[in-house]
Amino acid sequence: MAEDPKWGSGHVDILVNNAGVSIPRLLEDMTAEEWQKTLDVNLTGHFNGISAVISSMKQAGGGAIVNTSSMTATVPVTKLAHYVATKMAIDGLTKVAALELGRYGIRVNSLHPGYIDTAMMGGAREDAVAGNLPIPRFGRPEEVADMMIYIVSRAVYSTGSQFAVDGGVVSGIEHG
Repeated sequence: MAEDPKWGSGHVDILVNNAGVSIPRLLEDMTAEEWQKTLDVNLTGHFNGISAVISSMKQAGGGAIVNTSSMTATVPVTKLAHYVATKMAIDGLTKVAALELGRYGIRVNSLHPGYIDTAMMGGAREDAVAGNLPIPRFGRPEEVADMMIYIVSRAVYSTGSQFAVDGGVVSGIEHG
């Protein structure tokens, strides 16, 4: 790709795979279509993103890939079997990509948001959901963005790693 003074070198330096869908449903009530849609968006989308940038990053001598996973990869949640399965699979994809691409200077890490104040929370009450966390509130989208910036710009000796922005949920939940 020729260099364009307006856009820079023409290669990809950073990829953030940050797509996800969640359709809360008990396993017994989940349809095959809901399962497949979740896999397509949450997992296959990450694979497609990685595949699309490998060549450019190799040619450039490196890059950083961040795959958005979830706290549910560590702490599964009921009614989200399809979502949890994809987030656990993203961790595996991240680690294999880190092993295969590190020799080209490409770092691949995963980010694990917890309860973040976004539309995916579906109007859940903060006190009911996050009240027993070590940091008893919803996270803010900018806190997730700050961690992404850290991963791509400062965590230069990290690859295959998992970075949590979850208010401590993976530490455990205190019962009142």
